Order: sequence, then C-alpha cells, then structure tokens
Amino acid sequence: LRGVGNQADPGIPGEYLAEINAWAKAATCDPATLLRANQAVDVLCTAVVRLPDPQNGHPLLIARNMDFAPAQLLGPKTVVITRRPTAGRASLSICWPGYAGIVSGMNDAGVTACLLLNHAAGHTSAGDSLGFRLRAILDHAASLDDAISRFAAQPTNASNYVLLADTASAAVVWWSKGTLQRIDPIDGWLFCTNAPINTDTRIPDDQRGRHAHDLTRLRRHPDVEWMKRLLTATYMPGGVAALNAQAMVLVPATCALHLAVFRTKEAALSPWLQLDGAQLMSGADLSTVPLITTPAINDPFQHYTTP
Repeated sequence: LRGVGNQADPGIPGEYLAEINAWAKAATCDPATLLRANQAVDVLCTAVVRLPDPQNGHPLLIARNMDFAPAQLLGPKTVVITRRPTAGRASLSICWPGYAGIVSGMNDAGVTACLLLNHAAGHTSAGDSLGFRLRAILDHAASLDDAISRFAAQPTNASNYVLLADTASAAVVWWSKGTLQRIDPIDGWLFCTNAPINTDTRIPDDQRGRHAHDLTRLRRHPDVEWMKRLLTATYMPGGVAALNAQAMVLVPATCALHLAVFRTKEAALSPWLQLDGAQLMSGADLSTVPLITTPAINDPFQHYTTP
C-alpha cells in the first residue's frame, strides 16, 4: 500500500497500512481506494466541552455533532471500533468500517480526540494526515499535555481543528502556516465549530458557535442529558443529503460513550445508545458489555437556524 493514495509516500505507519489492507481484503475492495478514503475525511462539526467541577462531582463532558454527508448512509453504517494494541493504549474510535484513522475517539487514559473542518484551513503536501496523527495520539498519549506535545511535534498536511481533552481539561489546536495554534477554555467552557475562533472571546465567529455559547449561559453545571440536548441546537441541517450523521457525548473520566446516529432523522434528534468504553477497552467479552438504549431528546433546544 505504501506510495498509493497520493503521488508521494504518505508516511503512514506500517501497522496502519496493514490494517487498511486487511479491511480492503475483507471487503474485496481496492486497497488504494480505501487508503484515499482514509485520507479524505473533512468533517463539518460542532464540539462543546464543559470542564470538570470535582468538588461537586461533575466530570468533564464533551458534546459533539459529527456532520458529514450523506448522513443517510454514514449514520446507519457507523461502528465503534475497539483497539487493544500490544505496544500502545487501548482506544475507541467512532467511525465506519475500513477507517483506520480517528475522526472521534478516546483511549483508556481518557484522552479524547475529535477532528473538525476549519473553513480557513490550508493544505500542504507535507506532513501527516490528520486522521492518522490523531490515531497515533490515542495509541500512546497519557494526558492532554502529552497529546498536545505529540500533535505539536511537526505540522500536519491540513490546518483543520483538533479538539483534544483528558479527564481534567481540553484545548483546540491546529496548524497554520507551519505554526501551532491553540485555544483554551474560558469560564469553564470550550467551543469549536468550523469558523474562525475569536482569540479574545474564544468563541467561534459563526451563528452555531454563538448560539451554543448563549445556551451554556443557562446551565453552569450540565449533566449528560443536558449536553445531549445542546446538540439538538447545533447540528448542521442538510438538504436532500442530510449532514448530521452522528451525535455523541463522551465522558473521559469513566470512558463512557453516549452515541446517536442518523436513522430516519438527524442523529441529535434520534434515540441514544450508551456504551461502557472502559469495559470494551479492557477486553471484556462483547456479549457481556451492556448496551443501554435511551429515547430521543423530547424537548430540543431552539435550533441555531431558527429566527
């Protein structure tokens, strides 16, 4: 596989290429096509983080809409991949069959990584693919500082946003013209959409980001259900091809994953599943890991597109 997917050697570690080759063989598809697909995911999303409040028992929470067309296909085909490498950390990846990188994921230390398109992003021929950089981070990072250090080691081939978090804090990082950029939480919250982030207010400069920020003023200490509800206000609507393929809330302290996918309507408006990521990453038999189903949010927030 090395050397296919673009004209130059993509610099993807051999174990990731072997994984892609195995997926391609199982699906009887062209490995070069699958490699190109692994390098081409640029997702339109919203992510909101509430920092923890240990004194009151509130863990760090990450709410994230994954908007990427066609949601009618990508939602039902969503898989949660558990990886337990012999020389790395166990991790979860919320993606699709055949995808070896990370769009949304978390490892057994609670380190979490989410990829979000940056509308102002540039592209260079040099540097790692973002999805594979995030995979390497989850394979090895033990903390947010460790994750940021690994991300900062060298530029990536795109300037899209990356949300990185652990059990204690979070940051949005990206590369711009060879320089690492970083936005930290403000007033206990962190926001990211696909728009430029105001360096003073630390709020994305678009309607989605401002609406999310305004809603967080209503709830100082949210729980998982409130964060799910927040996603009903910030998913991106689509036309014939819907966009909101996945909605999720991640809890790094317990490695819990709450996930909804597009079925007949947007993921954020659909029923939810709850997975114990700690059990999955520890190697528990899949038949013994509870899969809890909960209803769709019955009182959605006003959507950001509603006047």
